[in-house]
Amino acid sequence: MVGLVFFPFFTFLAVFSEPLVYYGLSESWIMAAPIVQLLAVAYMFQPIIANNMLLLQVKNNTKLYLKVEILTKISGIIILLSTINLGIIYVCYGLIIQLIIQLGITSYFCHMLLQKSMLQQLMIILPHIAMGIFTWILINFLLYNFSRGHFLLYGSILFVLVYICAYMLFFRNHIFGMYKLLSSK
Repeated sequence: MVGLVFFPFFTFLAVFSEPLVYYGLSESWIMAAPIVQLLAVAYMFQPIIANNMLLLQVKNNTKLYLKVEILTKISGIIILLSTINLGIIYVCYGLIIQLIIQLGITSYFCHMLLQKSMLQQLMIILPHIAMGIFTWILINFLLYNFSRGHFLLYGSILFVLVYICAYMLFFRNHIFGMYKLLSSK
């Protein structure tokens, strides 16, 4: 359910980073667009990592939680120290790598608690990742020669339409389940 909300949001930020930076901040900030794009890709995984860590807390396994935190922070520090002298773009790539490693570590330990393999866990989020990649490629292919303003306008409309169609086709049960959950409170 987290993927239904966060993957489209971060995909939108990644796809439209350049026009969003251009119109939101100004042309002088346009060099920040690749950074926004990389951070959007990196933080797609954060809600899943947070859910995995929450599972460790819910299962009241504080020793395991601490081990996971130490492992992920050490890997993060090593990656940061390896990339910091190379520039901000490499730090962003390092962050993507670190969050993928963190996802792997947290998924591994959740596998131990849930008896659900890492492949089964990956198959839950893989459709959302594939949908994001497909939408990104489709929008860039169809709107390649458009100006920033038209790319943002028409691309946003196309983005929303593609996601609505795909979600109604493939994730209808999840959407209705989320609606029931939210309406019951």
